[in-house]
Amino acid sequence: MSIHHYFPRLRWKSAEWETLQQLPSQVLQGLTPIFDVLDIDWDFPNNCYRKTLSNYLNDFGETLAKSWPLERPILLDVEKLDIHGTATTHPLDICCQGALAHHKSVVSAPM
Repeated sequence: MSIHHYFPRLRWKSAEWETLQQLPSQVLQGLTPIFDVLDIDWDFPNNCYRKTLSNYLNDFGETLAKSWPLERPILLDVEKLDIHGTATTHPLDICCQGALAHHKSVVSAPM
């Protein structure tokens, strides 16, 4: 029995969370992902962000539920989205609410 546990730092991008969906449960048991949520894409011609924060994180919980079948939480770093937070809404709140709505949980991982 291995006592090693891997904490891969993954970007919150489709290629990376889709790869998690392909891993067997036995492999997933030996890791806990640290997801790094990237900033919203910039629309250069229109000089603005392509999406609002709400639209950008709208399917976070659903995607997490599909990608992470285990019952334990994932680690989450939303530092790159801090600039989009307001006095009443923060990216971490949106992600946590989305995760909870799909029976998942996250732990904030400040780096």
